[in-house]
Amino acid sequence: MRRILISTLLMLCLFGGNVIAGPNDTQTEIQKYIKDLEKDDFPVRKEAVEALSKIGTPAMPELTKKLGWPFMTSCGHAAQVMVNIGKPAVPALIEALGNKDNLVRTNAAWAIGQIGADAVEAGPTLVALLKDNDEQVRAEAAAALGSVGYKKGEAVAGLINLLKDNAGTVRMNAASSLGQMENDAVSAVPNLIVAIKDENIGVREKVIEALKKIGTPEALQIAQDKKTNLTQEKAIEIAKEYALKKGEDLKQYAAPNARFDENRRVWHVYFEMDPPRIGGMFGVEVDDISGKAINLLYGE
Repeated sequence: MRRILISTLLMLCLFGGNVIAGPNDTQTEIQKYIKDLEKDDFPVRKEAVEALSKIGTPAMPELTKKLGWPFMTSCGHAAQVMVNIGKPAVPALIEALGNKDNLVRTNAAWAIGQIGADAVEAGPTLVALLKDNDEQVRAEAAAALGSVGYKKGEAVAGLINLLKDNAGTVRMNAASSLGQMENDAVSAVPNLIVAIKDENIGVREKVIEALKKIGTPEALQIAQDKKTNLTQEKAIEIAKEYALKKGEDLKQYAAPNARFDENRRVWHVYFEMDPPRIGGMFGVEVDDISGKAINLLYGE
Protein backbone atom coordinates (compact mmCIF):
# COMPACT_ATOMS: atom_id res chain seq x y z
CA MET A 1 0.00 0.00 0.00
CA ARG A 2 2.88 2.32 0.90
CA ARG A 3 4.53 1.62 -2.48
CA ILE A 4 1.32 2.51 -4.33
CA LEU A 5 1.04 5.77 -2.40
CA ILE A 6 4.65 6.70 -3.14
CA SER A 7 4.18 5.88 -6.84
CA THR A 8 1.08 8.08 -6.95
CA LEU A 9 2.92 10.97 -5.29
CA LEU A 10 5.81 10.61 -7.75
CA MET A 11 3.37 10.76 -10.67
CA LEU A 12 1.79 13.90 -9.30
CA CYS A 13 5.21 15.52 -8.87
CA LEU A 14 6.41 14.54 -12.33
CA PHE A 15 3.26 15.69 -14.18
CA GLY A 16 2.30 18.68 -12.04
CA GLY A 17 -0.89 17.14 -10.80
CA ASN A 18 -2.31 16.77 -14.32
CA VAL A 19 -3.93 13.50 -15.22
CA ILE A 20 -2.96 12.18 -18.63
CA ALA A 21 -6.12 11.43 -20.56
CA GLY A 22 -6.29 8.06 -22.23
CA PRO A 23 -7.98 7.32 -25.59
CA ASN A 24 -11.32 6.64 -23.94
CA ASP A 25 -11.18 9.92 -22.03
CA THR A 26 -10.40 11.83 -25.21
CA GLN A 27 -13.32 10.24 -27.04
CA THR A 28 -15.60 11.11 -24.15
CA GLU A 29 -14.46 14.72 -24.34
CA ILE A 30 -14.97 14.79 -28.10
CA GLN A 31 -18.52 13.49 -27.79
CA LYS A 32 -19.30 16.05 -25.09
CA TYR A 33 -18.00 18.99 -27.09
CA ILE A 34 -19.63 17.81 -30.30
CA LYS A 35 -22.98 17.88 -28.48
CA ASP A 36 -22.13 21.31 -27.07
CA LEU A 37 -21.80 22.66 -30.62
CA GLU A 38 -25.55 22.14 -31.02
CA LYS A 39 -26.53 24.19 -28.00
CA ASP A 40 -28.08 27.66 -28.23
CA ASP A 41 -25.72 29.04 -25.57
CA PHE A 42 -23.00 30.98 -27.44
CA PRO A 43 -20.32 30.77 -24.68
CA VAL A 44 -20.84 26.99 -24.53
CA ARG A 45 -20.42 26.67 -28.32
CA LYS A 46 -17.37 28.92 -28.23
CA GLU A 47 -15.77 26.77 -25.53
CA ALA A 48 -16.55 23.64 -27.55
CA VAL A 49 -14.93 25.10 -30.68
CA GLU A 50 -11.79 25.99 -28.74
CA ALA A 51 -11.62 22.59 -27.02
CA LEU A 52 -12.14 20.58 -30.21
CA SER A 53 -9.59 22.73 -32.03
CA LYS A 54 -7.01 21.85 -29.36
CA ILE A 55 -7.88 18.14 -29.50
CA GLY A 56 -7.25 18.32 -33.24
CA THR A 57 -6.90 15.23 -35.43
CA PRO A 58 -8.60 12.73 -33.08
CA ALA A 59 -11.78 14.80 -33.38
CA MET A 60 -11.81 14.70 -37.17
CA PRO A 61 -14.10 11.66 -37.70
CA GLU A 62 -16.86 13.15 -35.56
CA LEU A 63 -16.42 16.63 -37.01
CA THR A 64 -16.67 15.32 -40.57
CA LYS A 65 -20.02 13.71 -39.73
CA LYS A 66 -21.34 17.08 -38.62
CA LEU A 67 -20.44 19.13 -41.70
CA GLY A 68 -24.07 18.95 -42.76
CA TRP A 69 -25.21 21.19 -39.92
CA PRO A 70 -26.49 24.59 -41.02
CA PHE A 71 -24.39 27.50 -39.76
CA MET A 72 -25.67 28.77 -36.41
CA THR A 73 -22.71 31.09 -36.00
CA SER A 74 -19.31 31.13 -37.69
CA CYS A 75 -17.66 29.76 -34.53
CA GLY A 76 -20.41 27.31 -33.59
CA HIS A 77 -19.95 24.92 -36.46
CA ALA A 78 -17.85 21.83 -37.12
CA ALA A 79 -16.43 23.43 -40.27
CA GLN A 80 -14.94 26.25 -38.20
CA VAL A 81 -13.19 23.75 -35.92
CA MET A 82 -11.70 22.07 -38.99
CA VAL A 83 -10.45 25.44 -40.19
CA ASN A 84 -8.78 25.93 -36.81
CA ILE A 85 -7.16 22.49 -37.04
CA GLY A 86 -5.77 23.54 -40.42
CA LYS A 87 -3.68 21.39 -42.73
CA PRO A 88 -4.28 18.07 -40.89
CA ALA A 89 -7.99 18.51 -41.63
CA VAL A 90 -7.52 18.90 -45.38
CA PRO A 91 -7.69 15.19 -46.43
CA ALA A 92 -11.00 14.75 -44.59
CA LEU A 93 -12.36 17.95 -46.11
CA ILE A 94 -11.37 16.84 -49.61
CA GLU A 95 -13.24 13.58 -49.02
CA ALA A 96 -16.25 15.60 -47.81
CA LEU A 97 -16.29 17.50 -51.11
CA GLY A 98 -17.61 14.29 -52.68
CA ASN A 99 -20.46 13.90 -50.19
CA LYS A 100 -23.97 13.60 -51.67
CA ASP A 101 -25.28 16.26 -49.25
CA ASN A 102 -25.14 19.75 -50.80
CA LEU A 103 -24.58 21.38 -47.41
CA VAL A 104 -21.65 19.11 -46.59
CA ARG A 105 -19.97 19.97 -49.90
CA THR A 106 -20.67 23.67 -49.36
CA ASN A 107 -19.24 23.72 -45.84
CA ALA A 108 -16.23 21.63 -46.82
CA ALA A 109 -15.41 23.99 -49.70
CA TRP A 110 -15.84 26.99 -47.38
CA ALA A 111 -13.48 25.46 -44.80
CA ILE A 112 -10.87 24.69 -47.43
CA GLY A 113 -11.00 28.27 -48.64
CA GLN A 114 -10.52 29.52 -45.08
CA ILE A 115 -7.51 27.26 -44.56
CA GLY A 116 -5.94 28.78 -47.67
CA ALA A 117 -2.60 27.81 -49.19
CA ASP A 118 -2.18 24.80 -46.88
CA ALA A 119 -5.16 23.27 -48.69
CA VAL A 120 -3.88 23.73 -52.26
CA GLU A 121 -4.02 19.95 -52.79
CA ALA A 122 -7.81 20.32 -52.89
CA GLY A 123 -7.51 22.27 -56.16
CA PRO A 124 -8.46 19.51 -58.64
CA THR A 125 -11.51 18.50 -56.58
CA LEU A 126 -12.62 22.12 -56.29
CA VAL A 127 -12.35 22.52 -60.07
CA ALA A 128 -14.71 19.56 -60.51
CA LEU A 129 -17.21 21.24 -58.16
CA LEU A 130 -17.38 24.31 -60.41
CA LYS A 131 -19.88 22.26 -62.42
CA ASP A 132 -21.91 21.21 -59.37
CA ASN A 133 -25.72 21.42 -59.67
CA ASP A 134 -25.97 23.43 -56.43
CA GLU A 135 -25.18 27.15 -56.73
CA GLN A 136 -23.88 27.45 -53.16
CA VAL A 137 -21.42 24.64 -53.80
CA ARG A 138 -20.27 26.33 -57.03
CA ALA A 139 -19.94 29.66 -55.25
CA GLU A 140 -17.83 28.28 -52.40
CA ALA A 141 -15.70 26.17 -54.73
CA ALA A 142 -15.02 29.23 -56.90
CA ALA A 143 -14.05 31.31 -53.87
CA ALA A 144 -11.84 28.57 -52.44
CA LEU A 145 -9.81 28.18 -55.65
CA GLY A 146 -8.56 31.74 -55.31
CA SER A 147 -7.90 31.38 -51.58
CA VAL A 148 -5.83 28.19 -51.84
CA GLY A 149 -3.84 29.52 -54.80
CA TYR A 150 -4.57 26.73 -57.26
CA LYS A 151 -3.73 28.53 -60.51
CA LYS A 152 -3.52 25.78 -63.12
CA GLY A 153 -5.17 26.22 -66.50
CA GLU A 154 -8.12 23.98 -65.63
CA ALA A 155 -8.97 26.28 -62.69
CA VAL A 156 -8.77 29.42 -64.82
CA ALA A 157 -10.92 27.86 -67.55
CA GLY A 158 -13.50 26.70 -65.03
CA LEU A 159 -13.74 30.13 -63.42
CA ILE A 160 -14.06 31.81 -66.83
CA ASN A 161 -17.08 29.61 -67.54
CA LEU A 162 -18.65 30.69 -64.26
CA LEU A 163 -18.59 34.35 -65.33
CA LYS A 164 -21.79 33.44 -67.22
CA ASP A 165 -23.40 31.52 -64.34
CA ASN A 166 -27.04 32.27 -63.53
CA ALA A 167 -26.22 33.04 -59.89
CA GLY A 168 -24.73 36.45 -59.13
CA THR A 169 -22.77 35.15 -56.11
CA VAL A 170 -21.13 32.51 -58.28
CA ARG A 171 -20.13 35.09 -60.91
CA MET A 172 -18.84 37.40 -58.20
CA ASN A 173 -16.67 34.72 -56.58
CA ALA A 174 -15.36 33.56 -59.95
CA ALA A 175 -14.24 37.09 -60.83
CA SER A 176 -12.66 37.56 -57.40
CA SER A 177 -10.64 34.35 -57.66
CA LEU A 178 -9.46 35.19 -61.16
CA GLY A 179 -8.13 38.42 -59.73
CA GLN A 180 -6.28 36.53 -56.99
CA MET A 181 -4.57 34.47 -59.69
CA GLU A 182 -3.09 37.66 -61.19
CA ASN A 183 -0.70 36.87 -64.10
CA ASP A 184 -1.85 33.26 -64.26
CA ALA A 185 -5.33 34.49 -65.27
CA VAL A 186 -4.30 36.61 -68.26
CA SER A 187 -6.37 34.38 -70.54
CA ALA A 188 -9.47 35.52 -68.63
CA VAL A 189 -9.07 39.20 -69.59
CA PRO A 190 -11.35 39.12 -72.70
CA ASN A 191 -14.12 37.43 -70.69
CA LEU A 192 -13.70 39.83 -67.78
CA ILE A 193 -13.98 42.77 -70.18
CA VAL A 194 -17.35 41.41 -71.32
CA ALA A 195 -18.40 40.84 -67.69
CA ILE A 196 -17.71 44.47 -66.82
CA LYS A 197 -21.25 45.12 -68.10
CA ASP A 198 -22.82 42.51 -65.81
CA GLU A 199 -26.27 43.50 -64.52
CA ASN A 200 -25.10 42.76 -60.96
CA ILE A 201 -23.19 45.71 -59.48
CA GLY A 202 -21.29 43.47 -57.06
CA VAL A 203 -20.07 41.33 -59.95
CA ARG A 204 -18.92 44.41 -61.87
CA GLU A 205 -16.96 45.62 -58.86
CA LYS A 206 -15.13 42.29 -58.55
CA VAL A 207 -14.50 42.20 -62.29
CA ILE A 208 -12.85 45.61 -62.22
CA GLU A 209 -10.76 44.59 -59.20
CA ALA A 210 -9.70 41.44 -61.07
CA LEU A 211 -8.65 43.38 -64.17
CA LYS A 212 -6.52 45.70 -62.03
CA LYS A 213 -4.84 42.76 -60.26
CA ILE A 214 -4.13 40.90 -63.51
CA GLY A 215 -2.57 44.14 -64.64
CA THR A 216 -1.97 43.74 -68.37
CA PRO A 217 -2.07 47.01 -70.35
CA GLU A 218 -5.41 46.03 -71.89
CA ALA A 219 -6.88 45.05 -68.52
CA LEU A 220 -5.75 48.27 -66.83
CA GLN A 221 -7.03 50.42 -69.67
CA ILE A 222 -10.52 48.95 -69.39
CA ALA A 223 -10.55 48.90 -65.58
CA GLN A 224 -9.56 52.56 -65.37
CA ASP A 225 -11.82 53.71 -68.19
CA LYS A 226 -13.96 56.61 -66.99
CA LYS A 227 -16.24 56.64 -70.03
CA THR A 228 -19.90 56.34 -69.14
CA ASN A 229 -23.03 55.25 -70.95
CA LEU A 230 -25.04 58.02 -69.32
CA THR A 231 -24.17 61.69 -69.28
CA GLN A 232 -24.20 63.45 -65.92
CA GLU A 233 -27.31 65.33 -66.99
CA LYS A 234 -29.11 62.11 -67.92
CA ALA A 235 -28.17 60.47 -64.62
CA ILE A 236 -29.59 63.48 -62.73
CA GLU A 237 -32.79 63.36 -64.81
CA ILE A 238 -33.28 59.66 -64.00
CA ALA A 239 -32.57 60.35 -60.31
CA LYS A 240 -35.16 63.16 -60.21
CA GLU A 241 -37.85 60.97 -61.77
CA TYR A 242 -37.12 58.23 -59.26
CA ALA A 243 -37.17 60.63 -56.30
CA LEU A 244 -40.52 62.05 -57.38
CA LYS A 245 -41.97 58.55 -57.62
CA LYS A 246 -40.79 57.96 -54.06
CA GLY A 247 -42.68 61.01 -52.88
CA GLU A 248 -39.86 63.55 -52.52
CA ASP A 249 -40.75 67.25 -52.96
CA LEU A 250 -37.81 68.43 -55.04
CA LYS A 251 -38.87 72.08 -54.80
CA GLN A 252 -37.27 72.13 -51.36
CA TYR A 253 -33.89 71.07 -52.73
CA ALA A 254 -31.05 72.85 -54.47
CA ALA A 255 -29.76 71.66 -57.84
CA PRO A 256 -28.42 68.12 -57.37
CA ASN A 257 -24.79 67.06 -57.77
CA ALA A 258 -23.69 63.82 -59.42
CA ARG A 259 -20.53 61.74 -59.06
CA PHE A 260 -19.58 58.65 -61.06
CA ASP A 261 -18.26 55.58 -59.23
CA GLU A 262 -16.01 53.94 -61.81
CA ASN A 263 -15.45 50.81 -59.69
CA ARG A 264 -19.16 49.97 -59.64
CA ARG A 265 -20.25 51.81 -62.78
CA VAL A 266 -22.88 53.67 -60.78
CA TRP A 267 -23.86 57.34 -60.55
CA HIS A 268 -24.40 58.87 -57.11
CA VAL A 269 -26.81 61.81 -57.36
CA TYR A 270 -27.11 63.97 -54.23
CA PHE A 271 -29.99 66.28 -53.25
CA GLU A 272 -29.58 68.83 -50.43
CA MET A 273 -32.27 71.09 -49.00
CA ASP A 274 -31.98 74.83 -49.59
CA PRO A 275 -31.26 76.20 -47.03
CA PRO A 276 -29.36 73.19 -45.63
CA ARG A 277 -30.63 71.52 -42.47
CA ILE A 278 -30.02 68.38 -40.44
CA GLY A 279 -31.57 65.40 -42.19
CA GLY A 280 -32.17 67.48 -45.29
CA MET A 281 -30.18 65.37 -47.74
CA PHE A 282 -30.75 62.22 -49.75
CA GLY A 283 -29.15 60.47 -52.68
CA VAL A 284 -30.13 58.27 -55.58
CA GLU A 285 -27.95 55.59 -57.13
CA VAL A 286 -28.31 55.27 -60.90
CA ASP A 287 -26.89 52.23 -62.67
CA ASP A 288 -24.81 53.38 -65.64
CA ILE A 289 -25.19 50.01 -67.37
CA SER A 290 -28.96 49.55 -67.17
CA GLY A 291 -29.81 53.26 -67.04
CA LYS A 292 -32.12 52.67 -64.07
CA ALA A 293 -32.31 54.17 -60.60
CA ILE A 294 -31.61 51.37 -58.13
CA ASN A 295 -31.52 52.85 -54.66
CA LEU A 296 -32.64 55.78 -52.51
CA LEU A 297 -30.28 56.77 -49.72
CA TYR A 298 -30.95 59.10 -46.82
CA GLY A 299 -28.38 60.90 -44.70
CA GLU A 300 -27.80 63.89 -42.50
